[in-house]
Amino acid sequence: MYMRFSILIAAFALMGCASPSTRVQGYAGPQLPPEEVATVFSTLGGRYGSTVICSIDDQPVRSGCANLVYVLPGSHVLEWKFGSSGAVGNGKLLLRAEAGRIYQLNASPLGEKDGKMRGMVQIIPMAPGSKLIYRNVNPNHVPAGAKLDDTVPYGAN
Repeated sequence: MYMRFSILIAAFALMGCASPSTRVQGYAGPQLPPEEVATVFSTLGGRYGSTVICSIDDQPVRSGCANLVYVLPGSHVLEWKFGSSGAVGNGKLLLRAEAGRIYQLNASPLGEKDGKMRGMVQIIPMAPGSKLIYRNVNPNHVPAGAKLDDTVPYGAN
C-alpha cells in the first residue's frame, strides 16, 4: 500500500512539471524556421499517463521538463520521465532527427512481471508533412479559443 501511494505521488509530481504544455528550443542561438529543425513531442495527461523530456544531450531543458522540444538535425540523447496512476519511469533514448520532421516520444506501461513494473518507450516518426495538433500534445489542456484539432503554434513559450 505504501509503495502504491509513493508511486501515485511521484506520478502527480511529474504531471505537474510541464502542464499544461511547455514548448522549448533545445539548441543555442536564435530560433530557426520549423523546416530547419526537428520537433519532438510527448503527450501530457493522455489515457496512459504523461511523458516529458528533461534533458537533451545531457543539457537540462529550460523550465525543468517539457513535452515539446525543437532540436537541430542529427543525433541527440533525450532523457525522459514517465508517470501514470500506476507506474513511473525514466531513462534515455537516442534520436536521429531530420530537419522538418516531427517525432513522438511514447512511453507505455505494460504491467507487472516478477514483481517489477515493465514498460515500453519508443520514438515514433510522424508521416512527412504531418501537423502537430493539441490532440497529440495535451488533449486535456486546449488553450481558450483553440480547438482540439488546431495546430500547435511553432516556437518556444
